[in-house]
Amino acid sequence: MTVTAELFENLQKRNSIIIEAVKTRAASVCPDALDMIGVTGSFQSGDAHPYSDLDLLIIINDSAGYALSECFVLGDGEEAVGFDIYCHTWEQMEVMADYTSPYVSKLLCADVMYTRTDAVKTRYDSLRQRLETVMAEPFSRRRAAVIDGYLSHAARALGEMFLATDPGEVRAWAASVLSDTESAVLLANGDYVRHGVRGIPSQLAALDLLPQDYPTLHRAVTNAAGADGLRSAARELLSCVRGWFDTLCQQQCPKPVPDGNALAGTCEEMVSNWYQKLRRAAGENDRYLSMMSCAACAGMLGELSAEYALPPLPSVMENGEAWDCGAAVGAFARANGALCAFRAEHGTPMRRYRSAEAFAAAYTEAVGSGDGQNTQ
Repeated sequence: MTVTAELFENLQKRNSIIIEAVKTRAASVCPDALDMIGVTGSFQSGDAHPYSDLDLLIIINDSAGYALSECFVLGDGEEAVGFDIYCHTWEQMEVMADYTSPYVSKLLCADVMYTRTDAVKTRYDSLRQRLETVMAEPFSRRRAAVIDGYLSHAARALGEMFLATDPGEVRAWAASVLSDTESAVLLANGDYVRHGVRGIPSQLAALDLLPQDYPTLHRAVTNAAGADGLRSAARELLSCVRGWFDTLCQQQCPKPVPDGNALAGTCEEMVSNWYQKLRRAAGENDRYLSMMSCAACAGMLGELSAEYALPPLPSVMENGEAWDCGAAVGAFARANGALCAFRAEHGTPMRRYRSAEAFAAAYTEAVGSGDGQNTQ
């Protein structure tokens, strides 16, 4: 069923009645709490169909304005159309202006129908301009951090898919992986959801920056049969997007090369936290202590590698099919040695002393002289 001129006029009359009802209710139950009403969604974008509801941006300046919220249905049976009137605060609009989500059309595109004062309109326009500015900025580490948050959430959803036993729950988590990867790709392109959920697949396919085979992998998730098929398709999609994102970060916002001071204390902390634990674990064949110590050490090295452009460091987690405590000690020594060598090349070798007395002498002398150089 198409939207004829007559039908569209009737729908607009319906919309006007609803908007006027919001204004009337505001004047009655929460005077001065209603700051703005804007039309968003399909009636703003031109995608309205005969059963489109009215999407409104209602901005309130006081919690009393929540009294304007209402959900209702017009019509019966197949003709029924649902409506949800809900409110946004200025604080929520401020968050939207920071562009941490691609769902920003309410701020970017709303057709303003009512503002309480001219100052309200100015405030809204200022936030919209801020959002446009942030979206137009080149790919940066700040945006990369936001995208990484979505991909981390997608990874958690993928994990839940493998834990879930109910097929419906598996599919729900698969939808979360889809949504998170969609947001990641849109944010990387400085784009936003333009035509609602239905238009997202075609919008993604037309983007300039896109993971290889992304549309195919995206469709594979919704077309997957059974829980195992869903898990496999979602894992492949997330793996593709994650690899693409890592490459994009390396190209667009490479990590800084650290100087020696940036890594000061790292090798010493590794020895302090894990070296003797690993030696003890090897002596007692305590696989749990060995594995968990290596995992903690790997976590620290991972954090450093995420922040700085470090040379490839030997892994402390790969030591054969069965966990080998003796091999773990050697793996730790190689990783620590590689990091120490990198630090030494950049002027900050490991702080090592032959005795507590030698440490105390150097430590107290440094306080008095302001000399914090390493003492061998």
